[in-house]
Amino acid sequence: EVLMALQLFVFAATLVAMLFAPAVWAQPAPTPAAQPPGPASTPIATPTAENASMRVYRYELEPGAGTPQHTHTRPYLLVAVTDIDLGMTSPDGSSMEHQVKAGDMHWVDSTVTHTIVNRGTEKAILVEFELK
Repeated sequence: EVLMALQLFVFAATLVAMLFAPAVWAQPAPTPAAQPPGPASTPIATPTAENASMRVYRYELEPGAGTPQHTHTRPYLLVAVTDIDLGMTSPDGSSMEHQVKAGDMHWVDSTVTHTIVNRGTEKAILVEFELK
């Protein structure tokens, strides 16, 4: 009697698992977030990583080194990995200098054309997350 009850329980549990597990585990994959409004963009450098929603760039700039002039047409988040004495120059020649600390983040959601230069004495590392 106990054995039969145990077999009936195992059978019922297996039946429930077979009927309901696909509904629980077979959820559709999430869809990527919609692209924010604005023009499509082409990569400004070779991305370190990329998916349907964003590109990730990693810049390692030796002292005095900089990037070529480039234009950001999509929103992006810039994260400093190291302390940086960062110079930014616009196409009209105007420039700004920023003392950036490791971990600082800067969100930009407007079109920007510039070059950036490491004006410090140590290697600078920046990571940029650009929305597509």
